[in-house]
Parts: sequence; structure tokens; C-alpha cells
Amino acid sequence: MNKSNEILCKEIKEGNIESINELVNNNEKLIYSLMNRFRYEKFDKEDLFSCSKYALIKAAYNFDESYGCLFSTYAVP
Repeated sequence: MNKSNEILCKEIKEGNIESINELVNNNEKLIYSLMNRFRYEKFDKEDLFSCSKYALIKAAYNFDESYGCLFSTYAVP
């Protein structure tokens, strides 16, 4: 059973490294949708994927549930 993104964010803040992998795996569709925004640009797809993963992990560390939004909403500007 997959944990929710919000629970994974809490675990990441507590230092659980496995939660980072699970968060990235759970949100691959989100990463690809971010990459899709730049499909007409001349960026390498692997670079876009890496940058998107980094941004997702950074958002997990900064996510605060008290904002009242889902993690996917918070992570994508």
C-alpha cells in the first residue's frame, strides 16, 4: 500500500531516506507532466527529469500541511 504524499513528506523531514524514493516513484506522472511543459524547448529529457525530481524532493522538505493544500498542488507552481 502506498503512503500518501503528506505522510511521506513528514518522514522525509524526519530523515527517512527510503521515503524520498517512494515519493519520487509515487509522483512519476507529476514529474512527466512538468517535463511536458518544456517539450518544445531544446532541453535534454534526462536533464529535465533530474531537475524535476530535485524540485519534487526540495518541495517535500519545504511542504507544510498547515497551508491546507495537497502536496501535488504545492509542488507544482
